[in-house]
Amino acid sequence: MPMEFKQDVTIGEQKGVVKELSLADIRKMMKEEVTQSGDDSLSGVDAVIEQLLIPGVTVPQLKVLTEGFNFDEMRPSEIHELKRKCEEVNPDFFAIREMVQAVAREM
Repeated sequence: MPMEFKQDVTIGEQKGVVKELSLADIRKMMKEEVTQSGDDSLSGVDAVIEQLLIPGVTVPQLKVLTEGFNFDEMRPSEIHELKRKCEEVNPDFFAIREMVQAVAREM
């Protein structure tokens, strides 16, 4: 079994981990995004914010990409910083996500 890559990160006053996704993790997240079958426990404004707060990634996806962060306590600027760290560790996930979204828009 391959070793999981993780990077310790400090954002504001919070410490956590950014982890590299496996191909299976990426595939699962893209299927959920295309079919909109992710976490449906949120509704209304909360769901919109979770999906649209940070361009290029959803808060639920950031929660999969990381460990140890309390997103409700983070400022948007901190979430943007965390996204940049996630992009460094997971460039392939973000490239695949962009391609999947482009294909989905054309369907």
